[in-house]
Amino acid sequence: GWYTQAIVVAFSALVLISLVGTLLMRLWRMRIREAGILSNLARSESKYRELAQMVPVGICHFDNNGKCTYVNGRHMALIGRTWEETMGSGWLDFVHPEDKARIKDTWERTGKLENSSSVVCEYRFLRPDGQLMHVIGEVHTQIDAGGKVRGYIVAQTDITARKRAEAELLVAKQDAENANLAKTRFLAAASHDLRQPIQAINLFRDALARTELSEEQKTITRFLAMSVHSLGELLYSLL
Repeated sequence: GWYTQAIVVAFSALVLISLVGTLLMRLWRMRIREAGILSNLARSESKYRELAQMVPVGICHFDNNGKCTYVNGRHMALIGRTWEETMGSGWLDFVHPEDKARIKDTWERTGKLENSSSVVCEYRFLRPDGQLMHVIGEVHTQIDAGGKVRGYIVAQTDITARKRAEAELLVAKQDAENANLAKTRFLAAASHDLRQPIQAINLFRDALARTELSEEQKTITRFLAMSVHSLGELLYSLL
């Protein structure tokens, strides 16, 4: 009768309330877990950004179309641009015009790699103030599970100081080689020009010795020969 029906309805209501309560409890726990995951992700992202800003290497990220999606402060200092100017820019926008063709070829080769890999290349940035910045860039291709390119991570090391030092060393080397060449030419000229008079003196002395000379003149000739010989030895030692 109605009493039995009331009991069944009440029992069904209790079961339904229990199910709804259990579902709400699970949803609440899922939201707490989701909030914890999001909080951990936010902390991880914040830590990553802090680390990316602290490293002395320019770091930037490009999507699969080669558009910039992230840069750290070091990269902006290398190219001399602001965050607004950098975001959305292409890989080649700030590269020196003379290096663009070579870097483009490297970029295309990197994009065609089947597996996630890195390619290292050297190039220059042309800053707005006209200053050239030499860098070594390591391009890492991001590949998803399906084998498609997701993007590119680029780490750039500033080697401008090293390049300047190499240029100065090359100039110093060239100067040293020029000085050595000038010394060689001087010694060759000195050897020819100074030996010539000494040989002439020896010839005149020999010619004089064949003439009729007094004893006093012969003594003078011997002293002359000794002097010329000493002069010749000194010249050879100097040369």
